[in-house]
Amino acid sequence: MDFLKTLKTPSPVFPNDAFQLVWVDIDESIQNGFQLLIFNNLLAIPVHDPSNAENPYPGFFSMLDLVHYVVEALGTLVFPEGDANEFFSLLIEKEQFKGHKVRNIMGLSKETYVTVGERDTVDQVIRQMVATGAHRAIALSDDKRLVNIISQSRLAQCINELWDVDPTLTGLGKKTLTELDLVNKEVIYVSDAYRALDAFTLIKEKGVSGVAVVCRETLKNPHPKIIGNISTHDLMCVKSSGKYLQLLYTTVGDYLQTLKFVSPSSPKRIITCTPRDRLRDVLHEICSNQVHRIYVVKDHESNELLGVVSLTDVLSKVVREEDKIPTTVEEANRIVSTPASC
Repeated sequence: MDFLKTLKTPSPVFPNDAFQLVWVDIDESIQNGFQLLIFNNLLAIPVHDPSNAENPYPGFFSMLDLVHYVVEALGTLVFPEGDANEFFSLLIEKEQFKGHKVRNIMGLSKETYVTVGERDTVDQVIRQMVATGAHRAIALSDDKRLVNIISQSRLAQCINELWDVDPTLTGLGKKTLTELDLVNKEVIYVSDAYRALDAFTLIKEKGVSGVAVVCRETLKNPHPKIIGNISTHDLMCVKSSGKYLQLLYTTVGDYLQTLKFVSPSSPKRIITCTPRDRLRDVLHEICSNQVHRIYVVKDHESNELLGVVSLTDVLSKVVREEDKIPTTVEEANRIVSTPASC
């Protein structure tokens, strides 16, 4: 992929929609960190530690960290009727958690990230992210300044614009999921009869960002019928009122129905594809609906769940198409540290 080998990490293609870099101080309050995520419509932001000269950006503060935090808290609390800030204040007042700063919950989700340099190419970054299982990369200058934040979503959007530009990508995009053997059959799902809180607990336990929702009547079928998706992004609906946290005690089915009205960013339909769809069409669906995975169904009439395709799957296939990706963290680090030839 020639273009990906020339595009450097500081490119403005990758930050958030406002084309500005957003980070949170390590000693900021959790509620202020949460508001930063909400205001900028982000799932994660880098954490800045000004006291650490060698590693000034030691990780991310994410919605998945907040899932861990909230799941731990919800067992005994009665929710306030005010905004989400009152919920976090209530946790602190009741000493639900002794530490209540970003540093105390960042990394709870154990999400992997990588740190790259400003001279590294996008091709190198994708390879390191695929090899390590990272969803995000922090790009730093030689003097440790933050120059960019690169997410899987932004990489996918970049690739989605290059199908007819790069010959290798053009050929790859014409292949079906079956031809590429790209359907991951290990799908994590819950019944629509589960409590929403139970779904988030499963997300926490599995270390994933979302799970499929299937119809309770088909739960025991080999291929249950998918009716929706529940993810860490859904927590953004609490930005307007703390009372929405009460929804976590409703069934997943009711939760998803309510979410369609209180969260404008929530997809209004199930995002699915079939094994016969071309990769470029699948990635277009992912990018246009701003999701991180797409569920594979037998057909769009039955919605029988066959598998899932994640952004990690797509990025892995892109770099594998040209040559073998690194299989170890050590090899990935060697590739990133080797200057690009172009």
